[in-house]
Amino acid sequence: MDQPKSTKIAAYFYGEQVVCPKCIRELVVPFYRIADTGRTTESILDEAASVAGIDRADETSFNTRQFPKVIYQHEIIKGLDSCYLCLREP
Repeated sequence: MDQPKSTKIAAYFYGEQVVCPKCIRELVVPFYRIADTGRTTESILDEAASVAGIDRADETSFNTRQFPKVIYQHEIIKGLDSCYLCLREP
C-alpha cells in the first residue's frame, strides 16, 4: 500500500536551489514590493505571483528561475537538502 504524500510545504525550489520559507520571504518581499508582511509565506507568494502574471496552480507554466515552486515535506531528503541561503535543513 502506498504511503500518503505530505501536503506540508517544507521549502521552495527557486533558481534551481532549495530555499526555506523564511529566506524565500526575504527574497520575494522587497523584489515584488510586498507591503503587508504580516501574512503567511504562501499568501505573500500568491500576491507576488499575481503581480508577475504567474499561475502558481500550474507549475508547468513557469520555471524556477521565474518563480519559486513548492517542495513538500515528503520530497525533502534528510541530510542532503538544505536552504541555499541560510544552510538550515527544511
